[in-house]
Amino acid sequence: MKRIDKVHHYCTAYTESLSKKILLNDTDIGITAKEVSLELDILRNNASSDLNKLMKQDKLLKLSGKPTRFLCKKILCQRLNLRYIGETEINSIQELMKDNYSSKKIHPFDSLIGANKSLQPVIQLAEAAINYPPRGLHMMIFGESGTGKSLLAEKIFDYGKQENIFNEKANFSVLNCADYASNPQLLLSHLFGNVKGAYTGADADRVGLIEAANGGILFLDEVHRLPPEGQEMLFQFIDKNQFYKLGDSVNKRYASTLLITATTEPPNSALLETFKRRIPVMIQLPNFQERSISERLDLISFLYNKETEQIGSQITVQPDAIQALLAYTPLGNIGQLKSDIQLSVARALLEKKKNNSKEVLITQDFFPPTVLSSLIKINLADKKEIETIVGVKPFVFDTTLDEDRKTIANYDFVNFFTKNYSNNTRSITQAFNDYSQEIAKERLRNDHFTFLLNDDIKSIVLLISDILYNTLGIILDKNVSTAFALYIHSHTQQNDIFFSQIKTTEKLSANVMLVTRKIVKQLEQKKKIIFSQNEIHSLSLIVSSIVENKTNSKNVSILVCAHGERVASEIAHTVNSLLSKEIIVPVDMPLHSTPKQTYDAIKKTIADFESTEIIIFADMGSLVNFESNLRKETQKSIFIIERIDTLIILEAAKNTEFLSMGLQSTINNILDIDNRRNTLLNNKIVSKFNKRKSKIIYTVCQTGEGTARFLEENIKSLLKELKIFDVDVQSISGHNGTSIRETMLRSKDIEIIAIVGTVNPKISYAPFVSLEEIVLHDGLDKVLCHLTTEEQQSKKGSSHSFTRNIVFDMGIEAVDKYLYLLAGNKIQKSLMDFIQELECTFHKKFTHSILLKLLIHTACLIERTLINGHELKIISEDDTRHSHEPIFHVKKAFKNIETEFGITISYDECFFIYDIITSK
Repeated sequence: MKRIDKVHHYCTAYTESLSKKILLNDTDIGITAKEVSLELDILRNNASSDLNKLMKQDKLLKLSGKPTRFLCKKILCQRLNLRYIGETEINSIQELMKDNYSSKKIHPFDSLIGANKSLQPVIQLAEAAINYPPRGLHMMIFGESGTGKSLLAEKIFDYGKQENIFNEKANFSVLNCADYASNPQLLLSHLFGNVKGAYTGADADRVGLIEAANGGILFLDEVHRLPPEGQEMLFQFIDKNQFYKLGDSVNKRYASTLLITATTEPPNSALLETFKRRIPVMIQLPNFQERSISERLDLISFLYNKETEQIGSQITVQPDAIQALLAYTPLGNIGQLKSDIQLSVARALLEKKKNNSKEVLITQDFFPPTVLSSLIKINLADKKEIETIVGVKPFVFDTTLDEDRKTIANYDFVNFFTKNYSNNTRSITQAFNDYSQEIAKERLRNDHFTFLLNDDIKSIVLLISDILYNTLGIILDKNVSTAFALYIHSHTQQNDIFFSQIKTTEKLSANVMLVTRKIVKQLEQKKKIIFSQNEIHSLSLIVSSIVENKTNSKNVSILVCAHGERVASEIAHTVNSLLSKEIIVPVDMPLHSTPKQTYDAIKKTIADFESTEIIIFADMGSLVNFESNLRKETQKSIFIIERIDTLIILEAAKNTEFLSMGLQSTINNILDIDNRRNTLLNNKIVSKFNKRKSKIIYTVCQTGEGTARFLEENIKSLLKELKIFDVDVQSISGHNGTSIRETMLRSKDIEIIAIVGTVNPKISYAPFVSLEEIVLHDGLDKVLCHLTTEEQQSKKGSSHSFTRNIVFDMGIEAVDKYLYLLAGNKIQKSLMDFIQELECTFHKKFTHSILLKLLIHTACLIERTLINGHELKIISEDDTRHSHEPIFHVKKAFKNIETEFGITISYDECFFIYDIITSK
């Protein structure tokens, strides 16, 4: 350890030894250079030099006087509950306290932990948005649950008032959009207000939230829960600050209200593009794990300090407990961390009462298993950093409070204990376990993943929970409840064939069999559910995995691969969150990535698995070609399923994680589930429709024009060339997938062969082919594959020219929006002739990507030259490039365009065209 580090450590230890009372009342406090010299056996001038260096590094605070004294800033902040000490030198601690509580200007954002670290770019963006004249810019805050979106919005409002952007009377109004997700009319009334008689029960005029927040801020929380209709209601207000009250379409009203919206969903998920376009400022909050370890420690310290205020007593936390919290990844972020810390304090309070001890001491044992297991999962570098920061001394959190502020009795656990165990017939530990069981059951009752946990399944899982706790003392957590929910769902949805696939030679303990028999008996008596032997065996395996709390390495790993920026990650996050375990591993495949990049990413991920059997769920068929190569190069058994279905992935995760099933058994189960669902669907169709249906291909976009129209025309031409006459093609419009789906489902007696376009209506029995697939992956072939075998045989190779036509149409539609002088449809033929000339000259067929680039670049080039003769210049001028033969070929291909439009295309421009042609 360096000398200066020893000096710093000594000052820190000294400051830690001082209580708040001593700091506030004793005038003779602080370390002197002489004391450091004697204690550490170093020269006095070296001690003085190191102390002053540490002060300049903002680590020590200097107390003026003779002799000069020093204290550790960080420990002072903890002892005196100060967020930050900006001064480097003061005369006394009283002066510091006076400065801290004086009327000087305090930045509202300074109270946010991480304001100078991870939140600094967030705060800078918020400040810039709020200072934009005349009243700031609308904002959208993205972040996981529990990251502090509401708190940030409040701080933005406080900052706006401080900067006189809002006056002192301005309001900060809040609307949780989830409350009105299914009632747009009620939302309209709540947002904009209504006039008397606007609807039944409207006995008087009502002021809406937008008008009430005039001159201030309206915070729309969970904005992703707003239906499209609700988002569209805000368009006119966002654009022009105008709105009408419900029931009044004559009197236009105005409000200067700033909107701050918040969502837990990714930017490209549930919100309309037209809505997001109107919100110019996007703010992304980091989750708990994305914060630095020092910030996490600050958050933990802040929460424990809040608890000391709540209970009016000093709290001591062992260093191993702090280490576990620092390594912890709470699913609910800071909100979940707060709950875990409160429970640890509740447990410590009861232990204090039981042992008649003087301190509230928190150890690692007071946290749930999810916290304790976190230290095992982190990497070695993070573990070393955590150990270095935490050290070996306990953390002491202390707040001096008046006696009337002590509120130990406010803890729910204390009330629970007093109410149920006042005669002390049961131990503190047992009482706490009972309390934890009640909390777990309450969380289950309030859980919202209702596609698994409807009311019937919830009551069954709660019954199982009571049996597990009363018989074995097992407290139901989320992953256990989900396992049972999946089991009950499987029981109600599938036949006995599903359970017969589960084979094991494992011997089950007497306790497991006893609990299983109790569960079966209760469910048969109270819920009238009958179990076969196979089903009972499956249930016993789930119970066994919970009782034994198995940590054996997994037999099968599951990988989800999907095209798109975060598609696979979101699916994996959904499944892992439901099961409260990291089971599914995602591999995102951006559309711009090459097959080799995708293959390498998948191979690397598989190589990291300890298991030798891998199931890969993929959204498109291109991965099938990888299967044999992956087997050879990784020496592992791999099975690729060309389908991504959340419920099937959940089933696979349950089978491998809770039932220890192998690859073959898991695949057989997936096959059984899929076959049964397809059979049910076919039977439903046959029973509902008893006459021959006409076949149709729908082309869709939001307007019904443009994309949908040229798709319709090109597919009709393709079908005509292939002599397929029994399939109609029809364009259809709608502002979102829901409205398009409703329009399609109104049509009876039709068989939807495929849906092609830019909006996926998500009709389970009708395949959707996106415009991107058609442009980049010969998606027209995929459409034709859904026709009869004879038709498929005749279409091979026929769709390519029609795909090129679609690419041209799409490019013209895109570029037409940016042309002022020219019309896209007027120059389309000239552009097509120019590109075909280039293909003939260079003896190659351009990819669809190059076609689009050439089309858009050349159209803009012609207009730019017509308007002002502006030419693009080569950044690094090299005349020899113009002498290249290919450049002359490009110049020659431009001859007809130069003649038609009366312009001259420079060699520099030709070079850029050639650069596009030769790009990868």
